[in-house]
Amino acid sequence: MAQQVLVVHVEPQAAGGGVEVCAIDEDGDAFDPVGLQARELSKYGSCQCGPSDSRRVLKIRKREITVLIALGANLPGRRGESPLETCRSAAAALDSLPGLRLRALSRWYRTAPVASVPGAPVFVNGVARLEGLASDPATLLAALHLIEDDAGRQRPFPNAPRRLDLDLIDIEGLVRHSPDPILPHPRAHLRRFVLQPLADVAPDWVHPVLRRDVAALLAALPTEDLPQPIGG
Repeated sequence: MAQQVLVVHVEPQAAGGGVEVCAIDEDGDAFDPVGLQARELSKYGSCQCGPSDSRRVLKIRKREITVLIALGANLPGRRGESPLETCRSAAAALDSLPGLRLRALSRWYRTAPVASVPGAPVFVNGVARLEGLASDPATLLAALHLIEDDAGRQRPFPNAPRRLDLDLIDIEGLVRHSPDPILPHPRAHLRRFVLQPLADVAPDWVHPVLRRDVAALLAALPTEDLPQPIGG
């Protein structure tokens, strides 16, 4: 597992025992360490504290984290690409996100639209597993929106047919209630079209809130309109 040495300045706050965390990378640039609170840092790397002037310096040897992203499309691309071609191009774009690399890509599945307009085309769905030193969740979500925009994604109303949909499902088990993105994705456990391909790339994944693995979540869902793997 790749590692990177980071330096974090920890500023004690007033009553309550909270701390303000600012991470400094090896180039001296400040960044948000995956939007974490100080109490959560230990799960992302080994920590060593020491004095520095009037502040404490926390040196973290930070390990790579895993990010799960769901991909879907059910409309032709703006240049006429099929939904499958659009999803494949989006997966390639995910491999270029700063600090992340595409480590696994599920099979592609044809799935029935859920809560969509009557007569909506079937979807192509898949899940990508990325690993690396991710930016904070909001920055990552913004990067996904840019990929969607490049594919011509429009948002006329909820559950509308779409040229591309990228959903941030999980970042190393991080639980985040607000602001967006909410993590894990608040409806992932209810969506077979997410869980089926997720099981291809992360079969041991456990929902960080429900504490149930992906196999148990799939077993609890209805069995009609099962996702159909796309050959080739």
